[in-house]
Amino acid sequence: MYYFLLGLIIYAFLLSIITKSRILSELLGVLLLSFLTLMIGFRYGVGIDYFNYEADFNMRYNSFSYEPIYSLLMYFIKTQFDKFHYLTFVMVFLTNIFIYLGLKKKNIKGIYLVLAIFIYSSNTALIFMNLMRQGVAVAIFFYASNYIKERKLIKFIIFMLLGAGFHYSILLLLPLYFIKDIKISINKYLVMVVLAYIFVYSGIAHIVFNFVAYRIPIYSHYYSLRGLFNEDVNILSLGVLLNIIFISLLMYFTKKEKKYQIDVNYYLIGTLINILAISSFMFDRIGIYLFIFGIAAIPKMIEHIPNKGKRMFFFILAVIVAFTFFAQSLFLNSETFRLEYKSIFLEV
Repeated sequence: MYYFLLGLIIYAFLLSIITKSRILSELLGVLLLSFLTLMIGFRYGVGIDYFNYEADFNMRYNSFSYEPIYSLLMYFIKTQFDKFHYLTFVMVFLTNIFIYLGLKKKNIKGIYLVLAIFIYSSNTALIFMNLMRQGVAVAIFFYASNYIKERKLIKFIIFMLLGAGFHYSILLLLPLYFIKDIKISINKYLVMVVLAYIFVYSGIAHIVFNFVAYRIPIYSHYYSLRGLFNEDVNILSLGVLLNIIFISLLMYFTKKEKKYQIDVNYYLIGTLINILAISSFMFDRIGIYLFIFGIAAIPKMIEHIPNKGKRMFFFILAVIVAFTFFAQSLFLNSETFRLEYKSIFLEV
């Protein structure tokens, strides 16, 4: 199924390039995202917490121990249909709807929409198979971020509360509305990259995590918890390095448009947290909210490169990097993150 998805992506790219039709590219983007929704929505046993969620669906559906909207959704589907895959489908459908609406609201169109969905499919969408509830919250924040740029506080709060109905961690991002003018130059970014690697290598990242976890109630049970931190830290992690090198090159050879400053800078901060996540995956519980902005920042930065040759170079490079992430997830980490695909329709 993953290979079919990859084939569909390649077909969408080729057809978009050959026809140069924006409308066709838009339709291909929707088709690609729809297939991804069906594939992930009707998966069976894929994702580290899949069977934990399934057990809670069957035995704790009336305990309402999760966030309110997710608890109500689980209760309704259990009592009315008693089909767990209905719940997984609805969750990924909501996630991808907000991803798509966020991309459209950010005016990403044509072949750049196909590129955005490919970047999303190659990495983040696979992560969401392990973060089902948080995936919806991340997608909602991605969409709601538009109201930060538009300075519409009430709408921003409404969508943030909606996201909190699936995962409370989204509420930690409420202050971002009041910090809209974040400016990160290439020099500042590279300095912060070096500092982030030092934090990981020296163990400061561990101290920082415990300091924050101790003071935030929803994460307090993670304070000094064994097993959260990697004993063998690999600071040359391929996936992290690829992100850093690619976005650094893109920043160096292009000029960022002010209109998309929020998307770019959120993504940059997300990559920094991604470095810290080398020491513990828990950093990505917050980092994923910002890392997702790469699916908007990268296509828009490439689209606004004035030189056609340079624009084509970075477009191809973005595809190669995304493909590398896709291959790494499926061929190197599939067993680690339980990504071996199986459909609910093939359940034995």
